[in-house]
Amino acid sequence: MEIDNNQLVQRYMKLQSANRPYFLAVKEYIDLQIGKLYKHLETSFQDTVTLSIMDAVEYAEGKGQKLPLNCNATLATQNYIFKCLDNLGILVEGNHAARDIIIGKLNFENRARYI
Repeated sequence: MEIDNNQLVQRYMKLQSANRPYFLAVKEYIDLQIGKLYKHLETSFQDTVTLSIMDAVEYAEGKGQKLPLNCNATLATQNYIFKCLDNLGILVEGNHAARDIIIGKLNFENRARYI
């Protein structure tokens, strides 16, 4: 049997679904950071949101949510943050030095979302 990407992603998403409370807590962390950017835009120009993978993990743990020990919490959290930012239309900036940090940039090329 040949396993393709769709099957792999389906299995990944099934595991994510089984840990939904954890990812909902991470989503709260993301929403807080996006909210801070939104607030800053009332009075000053800013085009970047900075998210820490470890801060997101700690936020979820503070809400009583943890992934099982055999899961790679860092990778799972990173991928979830990428997916959430993409769903919001925010660009993820690559090639920065800190592996724990995800930098999202406003996407001015995606005018259909804000016109």
